[in-house]
Formats: sequence, structure tokens, C-alpha cells
Amino acid sequence: MDFSTTVTVDDSSGVITDDVQSMVASDVNQEITIKLFIRRPESVSDYADQILNGTAGPLSREEFSKRFSSSDEDIALVCEFAEHYNFNVDKSHADSATITLTGTIGSFNDAFNTTLNEITNTEKTYRSHSGQLSVPAELKDIILHISGQDNYYEGALRPMLTGYPLDENGNIPAENLPAAAIAGSVPLTPVQVAQAYNFPNSDGYGQTVAILQFGGGYTQDNFISSFTNQGYTIPDISDVYVQGATNNPDDIGSSAEVMLDSFVVGVVAPKAKQVIYFGPNNNAFLADVFNAALYDTVNAPSVISVSWGYIEDGWLLFYSGYIAGINDVLASAAVLGITITNSSGDYGSIPYDYGAAYANTVSMIASSPYVLGCGGTSLLLHANNVTKTEVVWNHDGSGTGGGKSKLWGTPTYQQGRRIRNWTTVTGALQTLNTAGVSSTTSSANNINVRGVPDVAGNADGSTGYTFYYGRNNSGIQAGGTSAVSPLWAGLVARLNQLSGKRMGFMNPMLYINTHVFRDITSGNNVVLYGVGYGANTGWDACTGLGTPKGNALYQLVRTGYVYPKSNYGFRTRTSSSYPRITRR
Repeated sequence: MDFSTTVTVDDSSGVITDDVQSMVASDVNQEITIKLFIRRPESVSDYADQILNGTAGPLSREEFSKRFSSSDEDIALVCEFAEHYNFNVDKSHADSATITLTGTIGSFNDAFNTTLNEITNTEKTYRSHSGQLSVPAELKDIILHISGQDNYYEGALRPMLTGYPLDENGNIPAENLPAAAIAGSVPLTPVQVAQAYNFPNSDGYGQTVAILQFGGGYTQDNFISSFTNQGYTIPDISDVYVQGATNNPDDIGSSAEVMLDSFVVGVVAPKAKQVIYFGPNNNAFLADVFNAALYDTVNAPSVISVSWGYIEDGWLLFYSGYIAGINDVLASAAVLGITITNSSGDYGSIPYDYGAAYANTVSMIASSPYVLGCGGTSLLLHANNVTKTEVVWNHDGSGTGGGKSKLWGTPTYQQGRRIRNWTTVTGALQTLNTAGVSSTTSSANNINVRGVPDVAGNADGSTGYTFYYGRNNSGIQAGGTSAVSPLWAGLVARLNQLSGKRMGFMNPMLYINTHVFRDITSGNNVVLYGVGYGANTGWDACTGLGTPKGNALYQLVRTGYVYPKSNYGFRTRTSSSYPRITRR
């Protein structure tokens, strides 16, 4: 290989903010781990779009490998390049089209014709570089993206949880009670919510639910207090650690998220296996955590629940070159028939409060057209767990995330949907047209981009779930759209079990079968900075298509009836019996 003739890698410039106070060269002897995304023989996203449009179906792992794995020749060339610059090849993975390298910063500078610097701005010190990165000309169009050299994004991902800590008696202290909660709001259990949404009668047996976490952890006491002491069985749970991450219950801020996700999945689908994939809170390695789940042939999850996200504006400002790589990973899930659920955020038209400059943005990962974005409602039940009232969740400074994507155009399944923009004017709500001009009419406008969310579920902390988290086993009553992603993941596990097939990429099916939803038509998500969106008949940017009618959804996807009348197997109406799942 000729290492003297080089070309630049598209969209490989580093993060240099406007408020730089100092910049010094990074220690060339410091070791770093980087990830290279390399080309595939054909586009995963293009095939996923065929699934999205209804002209193709998901592939088996074997079929996926044959069509989309990177070639041995490309991998060998990249490894030759890496070894020339004294990198260790930690892992090359043809199916995910990635290569992981470890080496010194000096090796990185030499290999990619750059200088990594330690940059201090008004908020933090981080590592990055100026200008585009270069690679040997022979690797042009083979190396598509490089990540890991920048660490500006550490801590950027946020959990989408809101909650109220409990006192020693298991109650919310009076001073912390939500002042504007809907009258009659009481804490619910995942069982009550599943019953209210008419989930089909099953337990997730035979399914594996992947739960992705970017911080926090759990203790055995957390599980005993959350499950056993509340009358539930502790599910089968195992961990996978990615890029040096660990189970860390001392990370209190994130541990509540870990336990909320596990608790909801574990109650809704108690016989499903849970695998928690712990990864570093760094967008540079986000793909690694997803890939760990997607290509886990031991656990083989059929659904992935994620309750974390980062605003699209942040991706556009600081890491635009990585967006296509991440979306390729999410598209791969659709092609493999793996459902991804993701929380839409808890602060209305901004998924997390990053400030007024980002008052109208949505969260990526939920905004990806290949992901089932999950918004939130406030749910009140009658004594028999039948829905009494359900509206858009929005009170006490929190509410369902939702809005219009700045990254993605309108996917086929959302074409023709309409969106209602809202703003606060002198304390009242008025509609806005798409240009942002004040209007006194109540008409909505056709959405011309990807809209978030797709679906919804109970997210109000006032009607949230009680569980325990952290090293001190603290009690909390919590909700947020973080409670909705695992709820839908549990529903998918039930549907997969009962139907004998994977739901996979569900969005197109859901949008043409709106009868399987309870439409939420009351409320808005104007939470911060006076902007947001209103509920509509049909899809809207608050609660998507609505909350599930679980049995109606099952009737839509079932391919026969359960045999025998239990959850242990399946038989079609006309053919031989489906391979039986043995009783344990």
C-alpha cells in the first residue's frame, strides 16, 4: 500500500467550539481506542427502506451476512494500514462493518495526518482536532467514518426519566408532590397498565429483551425490593459490558433508569430473558453498544429497549459525520427483524432541557425512521383497571417529547399525516402554521419530515411505578417516556412469543392499522420556552398513533391459535405443529 498518497475522509472534521480558551497538543503517548466504519457490498439502509416501503422482508443472520458483510479484502487492507501505524486490531467484525483499533495518540496523528489537542472552553476540557482526517488513497471509499478520537460527547446521552423520591414510609414527601397532577392520579403498576392496554395473555417465555444502558447499575437488594417484596418474580437477567463499561450502582443519577427499565420489562414479560448491555456514555461508542446487542448470537435478542437519547441539534452541530453510521446500525436492526423502542423525551418539544436555543428539537435515536419512538400519556384507571381517562402527559414542568426531525425526511409510513404546532401567547394557546406565523385557526399542516413519536403509553410520574435503585436501595415513584420504551418492548416480547415470529420493524404495519390504538386527542406538549405541539385526531407529535390495544394488535399479527391453551407452544390451523417450547 502506498502510504504517501492520501485523501480526506468526508465529514471527518473534529469538534471545535466557538468559546475555546486554550488548546494544547494531546500527549502522544496516551492510548486511545477508535472505531472504523467500513463499506459494505451494498447499502443496509437501502434494503431497510424496502422493508419500510413493504417491498422486502427481514433477513436471517445467514442471509444478512451474505449480502451485507464487509469483504475480507477490505478488512485486510484496513488492518494493513492499522498495523503500519502501530495500532493493535482489537476486533474486526464483518457483519457490523466495523474495525476496532487501539494505539497511541501519536499513532493516530501519523495515521490520519492530524493533531489531536486538549481543548478547554467555558464548560469543559475535551479532546478533538481541526480539519478533515486523511487516509491512504487506496482506502478511499473503504473507510467511511472514524470515531473515538474525540471525547467531546462524554455524558451527552440523557435518560428520559422523571420521578419522585420516596421517604422511609414509601410515600412521596408532601413538599415534593406534583402540584398540577391530574385529579385522581395514583401510582400504578406495570400489571395494571398492561391490563388497561389489553395486552395479550402471555409472559414473554422464549424471548430475550435487550436493554441498553449508558451509566448506572443495580444491586441484588434493588431486585429483591422492587420485585420480590412487591409480589413479582425476579427475572432472568445477565449483563454484557461494552468498551470498558460496568454495572455501577454508585452512579445514582443513572441507576434509577437501569432499574425502571428492568422492572417494567420484568413485570410485563416476566419469563423473558433480560440482557443489559452497559456501555460508556459517549456518542462516539453508541454504535458499539447497539452492535453488541444486534450481533449477540448467544442471547439473540428479538427486541431492544433504549431509554436514552441526545438532541438532534447536538448531532448536527458537533457530530454530523457520524449520523449516517448510527442510522446504518439502526437500519441493520430492521433488516435483522429486531424491534428497537426508544423514549422520545420528557420536556415537550425539547427532549431534555438543553436551553432555549434548542427549544424545538427531537431526540435521536427516537427520530430515526427505523425506530419505534415512544411518547407519554397521563393515565387514570377505574378500579377494575379499565381506562378512565388518558391525555397527553404535561404538567409540573415535564411532558412527553415530540416534534419534527431536522435529520430525516418523511418516511413512507408517515406520509399524509398532519401536525399541529402550538405556542403560548399571553397565557393562551394558539396554533402556528409550519412557517411559525401566529394563526387563530385550529387547522393542522401536513408533516414534511419524520415526526416523533410513533406510539405512547403511561409516562406520568404521578401515575408512575414504585421501585428501588442505587447502592442505598432508595425508593422512587417514577415515570417519564423511559417507562414507555420498556413497556412496548415487553408487549413486543409477548407478541413475538404468541405469534411464533418476530414483530421486527413494526412501524409500517402500525401506521396502516390504526384501529389497534386508542387515539389520544386531548392536550399538548408545550412544556418549556412556550413552544410545542398539540394533540390531533390520528397521529400527532405528542402521543403518535396513541396507546396500544394489545389484543387487537395480537389479532393483527397472529398466524394461528395458541396450542394448547397455555404459553408453551403454537400450532397453525392447517399445517404441522410449530416447534414446541418445552415446559420448564
